[in-house]
Amino acid sequence: MSRNLLLVVLTVTGSALCWWPFFIMQTTDSSYLWFLSYALIALIAGYAAFLSGGRWLRFVVLSSVGTFVGVCSGGTIWPDEDGIAQSYLLYGASMATLITMLVSCIACFVGRRLSAH
Repeated sequence: MSRNLLLVVLTVTGSALCWWPFFIMQTTDSSYLWFLSYALIALIAGYAAFLSGGRWLRFVVLSSVGTFVGVCSGGTIWPDEDGIAQSYLLYGASMATLITMLVSCIACFVGRRLSAH
C-alpha cells in the first residue's frame, strides 16, 4: 500500500470517526466538547499534508468528506430521541463540514509550510 493511499484512508476515517462519540453520548453536558473534534481533524489534516510533501488541497477535501460522512452515519446509527432535532441532521452536517473545511485548510497550510523546510 502506498504512503499516499494510506494517508487518504486515514484522513477520511479519522475525520469521520471523531464525531461518533457525540452521537453515542447524547447528553447536553458534553455539548461544549465538540471543539475537540475540530482540533483532532486539524491535527490529522496537518500531519497528512506534512507527510505527503505539500499536497494540501487533497486533505482539505478528504477531511471535509470524512466529516460529512461521519456526522451523517453517526446520526443514522445512533438517532436522536427527539424527532425534530433528528430532522436537522443534514443542516448540522453541512455546518460541521464547512467549519471543518476552514479548520483543515489552515492546518494544511501549516503542514505544507513545514514540509517545505
